[in-house]
Amino acid sequence: MAAGLLAKTEHARLLVRDLRRARAHVTKPDLRNVSRLNGQGPSKVAEMNTPYGLEIVESCLTCRLRKDHWFCGLSPEVLKLLSAASHLSTYPGSAVLFVEGQMPRGAFVLCSGKAKLSTTSREGKVLILKIAEAGEVLGLSAVISGEPFELTAETAGPCQVRP
Repeated sequence: MAAGLLAKTEHARLLVRDLRRARAHVTKPDLRNVSRLNGQGPSKVAEMNTPYGLEIVESCLTCRLRKDHWFCGLSPEVLKLLSAASHLSTYPGSAVLFVEGQMPRGAFVLCSGKAKLSTTSREGKVLILKIAEAGEVLGLSAVISGEPFELTAETAGPCQVRP
């Protein structure tokens, strides 16, 4: 439909046949280039990593990052439910998870990496109160109380977080 509209437009420089050719090249990947790029033959599957070299985690039950903290130490049944109700996200360093004074939309489970928990003084200075480690839950008290976050949570490096 878009190709038909462009063909009728007098200022359009693309012809319908050019659009069809472009679409044909996009939908048909050249497997020879893929095998050359990753150094493997077409029958081998390349192993995938998340950004920053972090491990891919599909489920809390099979996670090799589990620690003996509150969230990771829950029963397998509860972990299965929580894993189904959330997703794993990868954040770069200095990413803000939530801000002091913001109403919570949920808690965050820090699966890998570290996060700085800070507050701002009346003079405007940022005070780091704690460095959260993997396995800790961030913002849970605000979610339970229904009050705004009392702290700001910022990643201290690449992290995997389950919001």
